[in-house]
Amino acid sequence: MLSRTSGSRAFSTALFLDFLLPGARASSSNAAPTWYQEILTDKRPKKPKRARVLKPSVDKPLHSLRTPGDPTEISLSPSELWKTWSLDVREKAVKKGDNVADEPHDIASLEPALDLPRQFLRALRSKRLPEVLSAWDAMSKEGTIPAIATAGLAQASRALDVLIASTSSDTFRPDIVRLRDPCIHLALRNEGHALRALLVYLVRCREVRTATDIFADFLDAWSRHLENDTVPQHVESEPDPDDDIISLATMAGEREVAPPLYSDMMTAVVVAFSLSQDFAGAIRLALRCGRRPQRQSAVDILPLLRLTDPQAKLAQTYLAHATTAVVAQNVASLRAHIQNLSGSGNVPRLNALYARILQGLGNEYSWATFEPGHISANRPVLLDESIFVHFIRAFCHIRRLDLVEKLWDDVGRLGHAPSVVLWTGLIQHTSAIKGVDYGNRLWNAMLAAKIEPDTLAYQALITAYLHERRMAEAIEKLAELEAKLKRTPASPDTPSLEPLFNIILRGYLNSKQHAEALALVERMNRDGPAPTIATYNTLMAHYTEVRDFKSVSWVLRKMAAEGLRGDGFTYSTLMRALLAVVPREEAVQRTLAMMDRQGVEPNVVTYSSIITHILGEHTEGAFLAAMDMLKWMEASNRELAPTVITYTSILKSIHERPSLPTAVAKECREYILQQMRKRQVEFTTVTYGILVKACLANGTADGLRDGLRYFREMRARNLPVFASTWYLVLDGLTRRQEWGLANALADELSTLGLLSEKSWLNRLVQNIRKRTAIDNTSADDVEGHGY
Repeated sequence: MLSRTSGSRAFSTALFLDFLLPGARASSSNAAPTWYQEILTDKRPKKPKRARVLKPSVDKPLHSLRTPGDPTEISLSPSELWKTWSLDVREKAVKKGDNVADEPHDIASLEPALDLPRQFLRALRSKRLPEVLSAWDAMSKEGTIPAIATAGLAQASRALDVLIASTSSDTFRPDIVRLRDPCIHLALRNEGHALRALLVYLVRCREVRTATDIFADFLDAWSRHLENDTVPQHVESEPDPDDDIISLATMAGEREVAPPLYSDMMTAVVVAFSLSQDFAGAIRLALRCGRRPQRQSAVDILPLLRLTDPQAKLAQTYLAHATTAVVAQNVASLRAHIQNLSGSGNVPRLNALYARILQGLGNEYSWATFEPGHISANRPVLLDESIFVHFIRAFCHIRRLDLVEKLWDDVGRLGHAPSVVLWTGLIQHTSAIKGVDYGNRLWNAMLAAKIEPDTLAYQALITAYLHERRMAEAIEKLAELEAKLKRTPASPDTPSLEPLFNIILRGYLNSKQHAEALALVERMNRDGPAPTIATYNTLMAHYTEVRDFKSVSWVLRKMAAEGLRGDGFTYSTLMRALLAVVPREEAVQRTLAMMDRQGVEPNVVTYSSIITHILGEHTEGAFLAAMDMLKWMEASNRELAPTVITYTSILKSIHERPSLPTAVAKECREYILQQMRKRQVEFTTVTYGILVKACLANGTADGLRDGLRYFREMRARNLPVFASTWYLVLDGLTRRQEWGLANALADELSTLGLLSEKSWLNRLVQNIRKRTAIDNTSADDVEGHGY
């Protein structure tokens, strides 16, 4: 048994170092090299810069579309070549030129460049529907449709949009339905204006069956298009601008492929189903699309459809349920949505989401069921009972136990008997607020309802006991569970007790019962469940925190003896321990050597994880060690090259910690930005958002300057600035009481069309304007009274 009192700290440190690298203690130097000079005088040979090969996504290169005397020849940046070449983009790029007479909607002037058949070109110019249809039929017969150039697709789609919009909907023209093929063809090539206009026209004329059939044909064609396209074009659609605070981690993932204006088309067709009162059809369509319509689409599309007030209200109900059904069919998406709403404190929208889930399980707007055997055309979505656990957690997070009680009553009214899963969630989350005694009463109520507690239920109650440092009762419950498991044969579905034992282990360590903690580990080795890397990480983290390096060495030896490999948390904890006893350069080298000895496969994910964990230490030494690790990654092979996530995590640590010495912060930041330019690593919309939020949250003048600089840089690079990013900026400015800056940005935002009436972003803008108006009024009063 390892003694907790024997030996001095110096002796512990010596053992610790000897274990890591035998013999290294004698050769280790106490003089730490100046780390800043290493950065500024990096003598590694620089790799020659490879020429960047530009690959414009057009049939002809950009320079071939310019005349020799084009005065903008020297004003175009190389990044322009990466844009899909359309006349809209060209107009912006050459807006200073005098020799370019093209206009975005001047169809006649496109004749030399678009390579369209002359009949179709003349028909688009004349806006005569019969000629357009005749020309398209001729092109289809001759097989010349694929010859339409990229720029021609955009212009043809917008010309058809104008043609359809100019057609009177007072009297339906049956021949306009023949535009189905050209509209679908253009939409498949990411030019959806024509198809959107056609669907809106049909719904406005109340030709709802025709509209739904055409959109179904488009979905079939889109599926075939993705299957047959060897290099499918990924079109990243904007997230719903009215989501309250969209998780940046979620936004960082690759988005599902979908054509532009997909949300607008889907909205129009769902409204068509509402006009025919086909609720099941609307839900099936939404599930087939697999994407929720954006709320802004309803703001844009509904006024075009000539709806009465009752029709508009019913359409909004259909859209809300279609959106909820799409989210609810994926438990992970629904859980993330609930967490976003509770995290932002948006109780009204959280309640509305909960109400729609209940209605979906009810009879009036039914689309969901708990029973696999009850899935049907009217109830196509199978819900898991765990969604109510997520709502319980959300309601407890916002301290609304009244909503938890209402949820429990609603479950009973649905005729659903709560299972042990729901009882466990109730005990776990309410005990965190009202204490373990309240959890005990719920436990007894569960037993009275003839519900047999499982391992996770015991774990919830034991965790509640440990939270209040009531170790004896926690151990008593653990013994009760073990006795129960001995009486009942274990099934393959029985969860392992290892996570529960780790919780008990953490409780012993927090209560300073070290002998009992080590005895528990020995018992796990002897009787099971066998300790895992999580068990030893728990021990390492505790011993590092109390600076017991002898015990850290013992943990590492135990891991090696049992053949366990560490993870990112293990090695970052090891580095934290080393930083307390050796210079940081030596700490980094010893950590890397330990990883080599354990046969850890070098990859950027592992090392980035170590850097992230080290930065959580919030000390200057840990930060500089993270920088050393970064430099080591940069000097390694290409597979270990830092990514934008690696660089962003360090920059975020710099900006959110004003306590870091100014000179250190400045040098490190300049070094990172220089390396990113050298390695051609660029920030994304998501990483810019992370940095802006960190800068504005640190409360310093430098933070304000850096946050706005990142925001300006993001917009200068023409990256998409979503409503969530605007929210981060405006919310950060209001928290800093920078009302003048916030009001100026709010004025600019209002011109971009990202605000809808009921969005949180709009409410934030209104609050900014009210506060600015109050400040201006107060200033006028002071000036008028001669103060």
